[in-house]
Amino acid sequence: MPVYDVFARERLAVAATAVGFTAGTYAPSGSNAADVAYLQVLTADIYWVIGTAADPSSSVGEIAHPEDRITLTGENDIRNFRAIRVGGTSGAIEAQFAKGG
Repeated sequence: MPVYDVFARERLAVAATAVGFTAGTYAPSGSNAADVAYLQVLTADIYWVIGTAADPSSSVGEIAHPEDRITLTGENDIRNFRAIRVGGTSGAIEAQFAKGG
């Protein structure tokens, strides 16, 4: 089983506009990008997508609920991750970015 070392974290506020992670956090200047991101939905339901041309909406994306965990593998999936809230309650995601394997 691969071993990954967490090197950065980001808390993402998920509101009415689709958002993604900060490139300088998961791919710091002068260093390799994260190989994996471990996400936990903290508050409120969200819709999320990776690698699609469309941002998530009430009709596009996967749904995740508070306490759900999502694992993104590879810089491309981390870079293309987008999330938006479901309904009127904003949510939050805690992400840990790791290298290794």
